[in-house]
Amino acid sequence: MDGKIVGQVGIETYQNLWRRHVATFGMAVHADYQGQGIGGELIKAMLDMCDSWFTLDAI
Repeated sequence: MDGKIVGQVGIETYQNLWRRHVATFGMAVHADYQGQGIGGELIKAMLDMCDSWFTLDAI
């Protein structure tokens, strides 16, 4: 968006043997940019990263 950071997504994975297959995530989009599909694109990118980098069963 014109070189501005208007949203972010973060993911946390666990090293614990019983939770290694699970991750949690958080996401935020600046109020002025909500409703434009940015959040959906952030989620798509995060899910793609999870498929590529991690062995997860649940997010």
